[in-house]
Amino acid sequence: MKKFHKNKTFTLILTCLLISGFEVFADFNFQTELTKQELESLNKSPLIKTYETEHSWPDVVLYQLIEATALESVAIFYALDYQNQYIPNLKVSQVIKTVSPTIVHTRYVMGMPWPLSDTEYIHASELSHKKPSSYKVKWWMVQSSSTDKVEGYAIFIPYKGKTLMKYFAHVQPKSFLATLVKNKMVKDVESSLVATRKAIEETKAKRLDLMKKYVSYIDQALLGKKVY
Repeated sequence: MKKFHKNKTFTLILTCLLISGFEVFADFNFQTELTKQELESLNKSPLIKTYETEHSWPDVVLYQLIEATALESVAIFYALDYQNQYIPNLKVSQVIKTVSPTIVHTRYVMGMPWPLSDTEYIHASELSHKKPSSYKVKWWMVQSSSTDKVEGYAIFIPYKGKTLMKYFAHVQPKSFLATLVKNKMVKDVESSLVATRKAIEETKAKRLDLMKKYVSYIDQALLGKKVY
């Protein structure tokens, strides 16, 4: 009887681990979410989809193609101490805590439109990898003066010699912000991600030293070495 229960427990644990693994890897097959026409349209411009929620702001999903490899793309996207150099209105991006080689806390200061004051927040972000060459970054709020909850992710997969990127963001703003910048929020997401794509492509073309630096950060972090 004891042996039966032990085997049953082991089977349940193994099943849970397998299911969890399938869920993680299923994220990387997101291109099946898009029609053939939508995929073709990405050669011209990003595709944005919004989904209404019970909260003030909708969930935002953006897809875009990047003229770089998935590794090069995630390297600049996850260049946490460099993001303020290319994301519009982002004044500060400062790594303040390394939880593990792949989990880091970053302090941000974002400029806000008048009459609002700049907003400061801390996000945790986690890097993961599906072999051979797909990557995922997910993030969540640690502390914020402007939001009650933030969570999201970005996935980078090889696609026809380029990188197909999916970005998802769920944000619950504090009540005083909800109506003031709701209409601007989706536009800001798009402009930030278009700027990110431009930064990736320009870094690949013109700043090989910088690209090499942040590519090495990704490789080292996934090998278990702290880079921040």
